[in-house]
Amino acid sequence: MIGPEVDGGTRPAAPPLEPDVPRWIQLPVRVLAALVIVPLGLLWEAVRLTGRLLDRYLIRPVGRAVDRLLWRPLVWAARHLVWLPLVWVARGLVWAARHLVWLPLVWVARGLVWAARHLVWLPLAWTARHLVWLPLVWVARYLLWFPLTWLVRYLVLVPLTWLHRLLAPPARALIRMLAAAAGWLLARLAAVLRLLGAGMVWIGRVVASGARFGWWLCGVLVRALYRFLLRPFGLAVRWLWRHGVVPVGRALRWSAGQLARMLRPVGLAVVYLGRLVRAGVRFGWWLCGVVVRALYRLLLRPIGLAVRWLWRHTAVPVGRAVGRVWSGGVLPALRWVREGVFAPVKVTTRQVFVALGFRRRA
Repeated sequence: MIGPEVDGGTRPAAPPLEPDVPRWIQLPVRVLAALVIVPLGLLWEAVRLTGRLLDRYLIRPVGRAVDRLLWRPLVWAARHLVWLPLVWVARGLVWAARHLVWLPLVWVARGLVWAARHLVWLPLAWTARHLVWLPLVWVARYLLWFPLTWLVRYLVLVPLTWLHRLLAPPARALIRMLAAAAGWLLARLAAVLRLLGAGMVWIGRVVASGARFGWWLCGVLVRALYRFLLRPFGLAVRWLWRHGVVPVGRALRWSAGQLARMLRPVGLAVVYLGRLVRAGVRFGWWLCGVVVRALYRLLLRPIGLAVRWLWRHTAVPVGRAVGRVWSGGVLPALRWVREGVFAPVKVTTRQVFVALGFRRRA
């Protein structure tokens, strides 16, 4: 609850309500706390204090001693006696390999390249150009090319031109004679081809006459085959169909009709039985529905209503009463045990440890 307003305009909070716990419950609870909880608390505090003492006076000093006397000297020795000498040796080897091996080799290679270029290649190139190539070019031009061109011009081209001018008219006459001979041969070849064409036409007419005779002969053979073989066979088949297959089919149809007349009562009986079974199933289904509805209305529904009434008027009020008792009696009692028993026991334990010197403050 909130009290009346004071001068400052704020309402002070009401003091917490203590549960009304009987004295005959408070005394056993406090005795149980003094006999069980206080020793357990002292044991736990002793374990914590032992762990702190071991950590402060054993584990930390041993760790510091191992670090200062063993680990750091080992690291220093490994660094200054192994790693740094190896680094210096490696750097010295790299410097020596670079300045004593690689750079001299590079300088020697550059010198060899310079010497080969300026002492061998360039003199050889100048010598080959001025002492070999240019004389060879002059010799090839003035001693080979010009004489060869003069010889080809005056020994080949000029005689060929003179022969062309001299032999051109006879060649033209010869060509005209060859053309006339070729025309005469082509004319004779055309006459021969006309004779061959006439012969091919005659052969074609003979072949056509033979084909017409063959076609007439095939027609005669087909008509004879039809008249003397196929038509008699067809008449025989028609006679067998009319006087054999048709009567047998009619007999089978009459037999099937008689069998159908005989089986019709059986079919009607089967239909009647099917209808009777269907009516029985429908009646059974209706009877089951009636029984189920009657069972639900006369037994299940009253039982359900009774259970619901009992739940509403018995279980629900009992549950609400138990909830109210728990929230109104048990929870305040548990809260009082925690605040009135365990809290003082904890404070008392701390004060005992402070009084004994195991802890500095409560």
